[in-house]
Amino acid sequence: MGYNPNKICDLYVSGFKKKVKGAFIIGLAATIKTILVEGQILDTITYFMSMCILKLPVWDQLTGIFWGNDLLNLLITSGSGQAALIMPILVPMSDILNLSRQSIVLAFQIGDGLQISYHLFQLHSLRYLQYQVYTTENGLSSFRHLLLFIWL
Repeated sequence: MGYNPNKICDLYVSGFKKKVKGAFIIGLAATIKTILVEGQILDTITYFMSMCILKLPVWDQLTGIFWGNDLLNLLITSGSGQAALIMPILVPMSDILNLSRQSIVLAFQIGDGLQISYHLFQLHSLRYLQYQVYTTENGLSSFRHLLLFIWL
């Protein structure tokens, strides 16, 4: 009537496969954080990043943090993995720069959200080009092409 033990194990393993990548990235970020803390590198990185940001005008410091975070988004694609790695740097930096911690978190979230939007735009543009080629090859009219694109 129900699932046999082999089917239950197969379903469990197939569900677990979807979560392994995220767990691995978070674990890797935690390992890097531990190395930075134990090697006493984290304070040095925070200090030098703060000195670079301090050279900016006061009204532009948060924007500098946003762009620095956006550059890190290119290297670390996982939002939670990046948060585990970058927040221990940004929180002391907010104290050094006399910025509120809420504004630092907002700069982080906006940077992460824009990067996700950018990737979705790239994916959407690629799909549009694929369907444009498909409809051109199959002789579909532009209206049918538009409906096909919206539907898929």
